[in-house]
Amino acid sequence: AGVRPGEATHAAILLADPQPDSCLADPEASRRLNVTAPQTLVADLWEMGITPIFASTEFVFDGAAGNYVESDPARPILLYGQQKKEVEDWLAASGRPHAVLRFAKVYGDQPGDGTLFSAWVAQILGGATRLRCAADQAFSPVFVGDVGEAILRVAAGDVRGLYHLSGNRRFTRLELLEMTIAAIAAHRPAPVVVEPCSIDAFDLPERRPKDVSKLADALAAATGMRFTDPETVLDRLVRRALGHADAP
Repeated sequence: AGVRPGEATHAAILLADPQPDSCLADPEASRRLNVTAPQTLVADLWEMGITPIFASTEFVFDGAAGNYVESDPARPILLYGQQKKEVEDWLAASGRPHAVLRFAKVYGDQPGDGTLFSAWVAQILGGATRLRCAADQAFSPVFVGDVGEAILRVAAGDVRGLYHLSGNRRFTRLELLEMTIAAIAAHRPAPVVVEPCSIDAFDLPERRPKDVSKLADALAAATGMRFTDPETVLDRLVRRALGHADAP
């Protein structure tokens, strides 16, 4: 069933093909999903008096600096980032009410959910003894629960404008893998050899931005958000994966 005027004040637009490789493989299809469809949805929402909350991405940055704030220039090098920036620019030029949340890499706390930590935990508990990992890629991952909370707070406070939705802490991918191994080792042996390398060493069709870490101070100030520490989530995830009865 569709939303009718008066039934909602805000709507989050999460529709996207968020996979850079998939976007590049079919630029026309990904543009329809990442640019045309959101613009159509936004126009319909405005007609009903509903404020859109658009999910953008950390990949609007080229990764040359890191610890980005909202006023830093967006210079995407990935097609996916270029598509998201096109919608950001269109919204900014509209003069109409909206919010843009630039999502960092999202992680969860459920085994098998396919997010960053869960995938590593599954590999290690599945018997992997050697993992190759980029040491020169950095970001500020955000817990999926914080994503939902942020969207609700933005809507409840009618917060408008551009904000970074990230964990507000910078980590390299290697640091996060080492954190995962340590979380498992706290409960059982985890004899994993890590092979550090460059993100450029992986066979990727587009060069990846090296450092897309972001600061979320503006969103915290606007909404009162306090972001979850990945260490807390990792401990919960590992205990669930190991079947501990006390795992919340």
